[in-house]
Amino acid sequence: SRGEDRRPLVTLEYMHARKRLATRALVVARHGRARRRITWTGTEEARPLTEAGRVQATALIPVLSAFGVQELVSSPWRRCADTFAPYVDASGARLTPRPAITERSFRESPSGAVTVVRDLLATHVDLAVCTHRPVLPAVMSTLARSTRRWTVGTLPQTDPYLRPGEVLIAHVADAGKGPRIASIERVLPGATY
Repeated sequence: SRGEDRRPLVTLEYMHARKRLATRALVVARHGRARRRITWTGTEEARPLTEAGRVQATALIPVLSAFGVQELVSSPWRRCADTFAPYVDASGARLTPRPAITERSFRESPSGAVTVVRDLLATHVDLAVCTHRPVLPAVMSTLARSTRRWTVGTLPQTDPYLRPGEVLIAHVADAGKGPRIASIERVLPGATY
């Protein structure tokens, strides 16, 4: 009966009518801590996670579960695939490798990574993508094109964008002009605050 009480309800009805309340999660992960390049004698594609990186990967299980992640997309390089391996084992989620989001492919053709992120934004399931630090600027700029003034939270603006093992969760809503990010949050699994 009070005007102050009706305003939030009107806003809620407005947002619901425009399908801005129903969102899906697009989780962007930077792979867990990996062996240092200088100490690794194998190929870059095979550089593994460290023990700390494996702990970070395991800590992703409850985070990805909390957002209902059903599908995983990853750089096929070992450190990215291994970052998602514990969740694959725990949930049975499907892991799809995407070469366009490797460091090498990105260096050769940045547009491939942009296309992958655009495709993921348009996907209608909760999913996660794991990539490398050099690819993150393109990921963030592609996500920025889907944010609006009403987006809650902000995208990281400077390198390194995400720490090893850190995730960014974009809550994506469908809008008449394509996917829109309703809110953004960041989680560093296993971090103590």
